[in-house]
Amino acid sequence: MDSGNLAGSLLTLQAGLAELKDQPLLSANAFQGLQDTVQVLAEVLPASTAPELVKQIRSLHDSLHAAILNGLPQTLAAAVSVLDEVQHAGRELAAELSAEGAIDDEVSYWTQAFKRQFNAFRDDLGLLAPESRHFNTIPTLAELARTGAAGTETRLSAGAPVSGYQEAVKRLGLIEELMGHCGELAEMVFGFLYDSSRDLLSVGFDVDERRRDPFNYDLLASEARRASFLLIAQGQAPQKHWFALGRLLTSHVGDVSLISWSGTMFEFRHLRHRPAPRRVQHHCT
Repeated sequence: MDSGNLAGSLLTLQAGLAELKDQPLLSANAFQGLQDTVQVLAEVLPASTAPELVKQIRSLHDSLHAAILNGLPQTLAAAVSVLDEVQHAGRELAAELSAEGAIDDEVSYWTQAFKRQFNAFRDDLGLLAPESRHFNTIPTLAELARTGAAGTETRLSAGAPVSGYQEAVKRLGLIEELMGHCGELAEMVFGFLYDSSRDLLSVGFDVDERRRDPFNYDLLASEARRASFLLIAQGQAPQKHWFALGRLLTSHVGDVSLISWSGTMFEFRHLRHRPAPRRVQHHCT
């Protein structure tokens, strides 16, 4: 079970790393993360906080929300302008909180967390694209690297600093290296755990006795189904294994439920396939 979770997580990480290459340098996720931090800051404010300060925090939150809701600007220069506004509002807020005097450790922590988070985005953007006016779009790492290597302008304007291209190539190289490591580590052999007499996976292997453990993972509503899904996709287990997983039902107060190992929602919601198994999907809602 745990090995299947590890392999599945590594493959998911590998796919996520691959997506980074074609993600804009500044995406809506950056603003979403900043908004979440401001939301937490608002929640930890003492009840005695001045109404003007609460209003200021709400204004910063609404500004970030608007940036997400309305869509990011189409050019890097316009996006940097939005970041400048957020930075100005954040500095004013930090100054007001300090002047409040009664700021506690938790409020201080989340105020600094917002500052660190914002600075990390801004510094990274400055490293990859130090002169935002040279870009007609919000480029991706792949676009920066391609344009720098070709010496021509594709979707970018001419004259962008070479240092940004070099950093983009470096990042892409690191991404490829990490993807390779994920793929290598995810190459696991599970076939020896497959019990063909029951079409189920054994819970483990006794190295001293050199035999599979006599017990099996046999429930669809369990964490172990991630390993089952992965093995079938990789051809290490036949498709009939999926249909051999138990789908026993029970009823309570007139409602029918799928039986899991311990009855926790964790087991039902773990690995929500798209589309999820119909019976599991039903019991997650």
